[in-house]
Amino acid sequence: MNALFTALYTRWNTNMSPHILYNTEAIGEVVWPYGTVALVSDVPDWTQLENFEDCLIQFNLFSETPDCSEVGLMFEALKAAFDKHDLAIVGCETMSLERLQANLIRVENKWQYIVTYFVKIQIL
Repeated sequence: MNALFTALYTRWNTNMSPHILYNTEAIGEVVWPYGTVALVSDVPDWTQLENFEDCLIQFNLFSETPDCSEVGLMFEALKAAFDKHDLAIVGCETMSLERLQANLIRVENKWQYIVTYFVKIQIL
């Protein structure tokens, strides 16, 4: 899964700059707005000839602005960067990268966009 996270960070840094992406949660002083990414599940999907991994990846986009426009712009950038695109994963081939759902919520006066992607990769 390290190769998957490397590919996610590479895509994020290429398309979402200057927003920082943290693994699972931001620790310490953060620069707003920012994002986190976490592996929700990873299920092997084997056939007799091929080895696949079915993964759920969750991005969380955070903003502390009073309105949701800033986090909304981050969401649009995330969609442009990840929707229906292949990831360059070392030792794997991306078979599918699909956004499953997105929820905008407000927690403790902060905006949070929770975005889930299904990633199917084939281990080469």
